Amino acid sequence: MEISNYIAAIDLGSSKIVGIIGSKSEDNIISVYAVEKESSDACIKRGCIQNVEETALKIKRVISRLEARIKSKIDKIYIGIGGQSIHSIDNKINHQLNEETPITAQIIDTLKEISMNSPVGNKEVLEVLPSEYLIDGKKVIQPIGVYGSEIEVTHKLIVGRASLKKNIQRVFEKLDVSLAGFIISPLAASSVMTEAEKNLGAVLVDFGAETTTVSIYKDGLLRYLAVIPIGGKAITKDIASLQILEEDAEKIKFIHGDVSPDIDIPEGKVLNYNNSNNNSVSDVIKIYPKTLHKVILARTEEIVENINNQIRLSGYDKQQLGSGIIITGGASRIKNFTQLLIKKAEMDVKFGEFNKTIQSQIYSEIGKDPHFSVLLGTLLRGEENCRKVEIVKEKPMEKEPEIIIQETVSNPAPTPLPSSTPVAVPEVEVKEKEQKAEEETVKEKEVNKFHKFVNIFTDIFTETSKDEKLRD
Repeated sequence: MEISNYIAAIDLGSSKIVGIIGSKSEDNIISVYAVEKESSDACIKRGCIQNVEETALKIKRVISRLEARIKSKIDKIYIGIGGQSIHSIDNKINHQLNEETPITAQIIDTLKEISMNSPVGNKEVLEVLPSEYLIDGKKVIQPIGVYGSEIEVTHKLIVGRASLKKNIQRVFEKLDVSLAGFIISPLAASSVMTEAEKNLGAVLVDFGAETTTVSIYKDGLLRYLAVIPIGGKAITKDIASLQILEEDAEKIKFIHGDVSPDIDIPEGKVLNYNNSNNNSVSDVIKIYPKTLHKVILARTEEIVENINNQIRLSGYDKQQLGSGIIITGGASRIKNFTQLLIKKAEMDVKFGEFNKTIQSQIYSEIGKDPHFSVLLGTLLRGEENCRKVEIVKEKPMEKEPEIIIQETVSNPAPTPLPSSTPVAVPEVEVKEKEQKAEEETVKEKEVNKFHKFVNIFTDIFTETSKDEKLRD
């Protein structure tokens, strides 16, 4: 298929680099045309690029496969930016006006620019979000058009390490595509929430491979953001400590893992799992469910406790968060994770689903898969057409050949050669012809002189003869 307009986006996850091609309509329908992925184990840690060269190579492969799927060249790509250093801070600005004047978009943009350039230690401001406006001491949701002599705004700054953007820019220097823009991954993940949930108050938990992001919304605005530097991969490593390959441990986590706090597993029960290690003595791994449950539950409870701690640090209590906890992210698929969170947090918990209609024959169910919530949210926030437009240079107009019309005559003369195809004559031959022509001219002149002399002589002779006759 060939598509004329589309948005290209990439999510730089701690376990996978995933790319998507899609488009969006005015009636909130998302069309997904292609999705490709590469493992990111060796180059991205906790959402941050560690190996620029390796990341660039993997992104190139993702782009190449996406282009092959849509039969089109990609010009630019939106990138999701996240990682363990990302968090939110408040920045309050008070601005006095000369007199009571209307608040304009220019004033709002100036205040945002001031916050964007605010010093934040060794971090960098990645995004500025409006939180609350006070005009002459009164709380205002939409300040533009309101009259006042003083405006105060509390911006929510999303900050992170300066190396986050810098390393992504270094990667793009090695690619044949340009960077369309940065999309903050925790904000993109909120695409699994409804506006009603954000207004009523909710906790969004993105349970990823190496990080767990906690975002708190109230009155439609982001109020708190923090990233816990631990995720589902820690559980996988704990399972691998039972003398199991990490590749097998990841599969066992979702097939046999269960974090229900009230599960009753009989002692001595054994499960068999096919070993993926060809060099192993045995083709089957023996799993003891009781030991497995103990290992998985311990690490998951640690993560849940960290989630609860971030909710407490936000300053919002359970009564203010009427929509409860909404979970997404690949690691959230562990069996009975919701039940554990309900018990420990004492709040309602549910899975988030992408809140836009997806139109695709192949990817119609992608919105229900927690792996793709950040990717779809990044696509949704993109605005520019990312298709490469090939500029075709016009060829110069060729001169039309001259048409020679010949008249038909009874005795046609020899047809001369066209002037466009001159016959080359040797230089020596040309000189000889010129010399002969000159000699003939000289001879002709001499002959003419001789004839003139003869005529004069004849006239003289005739006159002399007449005189002699007269004398006689």
